Amino acid sequence: DGVVVGGLGIHLLPPYEEDLEISWQLHPDAWGEGYASEAARALLGWAFTQDTDEFFAVARPNNVRAIATAKRLGMVWVGETEKYYGLRLQVYRIRHTDVI
Repeated sequence: DGVVVGGLGIHLLPPYEEDLEISWQLHPDAWGEGYASEAARALLGWAFTQDTDEFFAVARPNNVRAIATAKRLGMVWVGETEKYYGLRLQVYRIRHTDVI
């Protein structure tokens, strides 16, 4: 239909801009269809060819869908922090060596 249902991207995590975040956002009507996982997997596949070794995803502790997507991508939980965005967030990481 050509309808935009969401987006994803890679950007530097504030405030220190040392870590790269992969993020995705979907309209609720598109939840549960695998779009975020499919698109993020493709973006990571390309991104790892760009001389970058790791990416992070952050999610609020109650955002079970974002956390499930991170896990489906093969991301590993590395802890909880308030370092980014001034919020308490769960942090997931994927390294180039994790991707087969």
